[in-house]
Amino acid sequence: FIRNNPKNVIRVKKSWRKPVGIDSAIRRSSRGTLKKPKIGYGTSKNLKHKNKTGKTSVLITSLNEINNIKYYNPSLQLILSKKLSLRKRRLYYKKYK
Repeated sequence: FIRNNPKNVIRVKKSWRKPVGIDSAIRRSSRGTLKKPKIGYGTSKNLKHKNKTGKTSVLITSLNEINNIKYYNPSLQLILSKKLSLRKRRLYYKKYK
């Protein structure tokens, strides 16, 4: 959802703001205007925070976290943080692949 008139007015950024003007066509939801955010556009609870594969992804910042997460919930998809060194990544791949 983009803000009303961000193309014509340079100082206006695209991030959504609720239209409040008395003559605003978007506020009145006239036909042919921009869509406003509504609760119906939301994602269902069973699909929220999931990948296309249907798994929830978790960011791993230390190798100690992997043991806890694998033990409690093996259906999670693990993503190694960029902060992990190459040596630690290789250690992970040897241990878990």
